[in-house]
Amino acid sequence: MDYIPLHTKSTFDYSSDQKGGNRYATVLLYMTDIPEGGGGETVFSKSSEGEMQSHEDALKELRVSGDAERAGIVKGSWEEEMVATCRSRFSLRPHAGRAVLFYSQLPNGEVDLMSWHGGCPVLKGDKWAANLWVWNTPRQDFIGAPLKDGVTTEDLKATNKAQADQLKAVFKNSGEDPSMKNAELYYEAGFWGKFVHGDKEMVANTFQGHKWNVKVDGNVVKTWVISAEPYQVFTI
Repeated sequence: MDYIPLHTKSTFDYSSDQKGGNRYATVLLYMTDIPEGGGGETVFSKSSEGEMQSHEDALKELRVSGDAERAGIVKGSWEEEMVATCRSRFSLRPHAGRAVLFYSQLPNGEVDLMSWHGGCPVLKGDKWAANLWVWNTPRQDFIGAPLKDGVTTEDLKATNKAQADQLKAVFKNSGEDPSMKNAELYYEAGFWGKFVHGDKEMVANTFQGHKWNVKVDGNVVKTWVISAEPYQVFTI
């Protein structure tokens, strides 16, 4: 969801059904073409638009086609499951110079659950895209941004301090350890990205005490805990 949850810990008022503001629309810009059957779609998995088949049938057809296997996607992985979702739900294939506009809010300011979306795994070619989030008030930290009722000057000072305490972490796979050839990086239990040999380093904004895990074949093989250092580099 591009809509930011109302319970997010912040001095900003995200409840746009009254005086607050939120991301009410997204413009997703495509900069490359993806061929037919090449994946990379933007899928709206909760939408009822378009002709759809069952997830099970889409998964069977995917395995018969061999499209995912040829792209290096492992049978039974979350990537394969997502490709099947993309082929069984309403999705849009990227075309260079085109864009998708969708709304994250209903007219009354409440979240529109039909805007739940995802980027499908790319099976052929390369995908480049950029997004623009449209707000219905000045964004957080800008002049005129709506604040929650009861927010004080001390609250704002504490928020500014927390932002100043944000740290940067760099994660690298040196390629020297054969057992880390197909590693994956997780923030806590949440998948962050592929962490395989030859990939570019990954950079993340994080905070002291955060835990980052390296998994191989679904098992945690390495855990890093963020210290107070402003710039930290972790290498496997």
